[in-house]
Amino acid sequence: MLIFTSALPEGGEALIILTLLLVPLTQSLGINPVLLGIVNVQNLTIAGVMPAIGTLMNTTCFITGVSIADFNKKAIPLLIIIIIIMIVALLMVTLIPIISLWLPKLVYGEAPLVMSPSMDVEHAKFV
Repeated sequence: MLIFTSALPEGGEALIILTLLLVPLTQSLGINPVLLGIVNVQNLTIAGVMPAIGTLMNTTCFITGVSIADFNKKAIPLLIIIIIIMIVALLMVTLIPIISLWLPKLVYGEAPLVMSPSMDVEHAKFV
């Protein structure tokens, strides 16, 4: 669902809007905010390269001077393979969170700081 909702606006705008909407929900469900950020960025990347509405594809065509129709004829087989690989990576990171959280746990010793809206910085806890 995130891929399709982030395909229409520009990546930065979609990241801000989706993050503001999803952070309270994911914190109430106990989902790590670092994992949410990684999943959001992966979804935006997949949406950016999808044919017809992908902003990264349109930018590439504009810079190289190639028409979108010619680009799609040549790049669709490769894009399909790349999108499948990216979706598999997204599923792996989403379903096996340790893949994306091992580095923060290595650096911080625990998962990154999580705060509820009623807490201040001194009373924040590690999860």
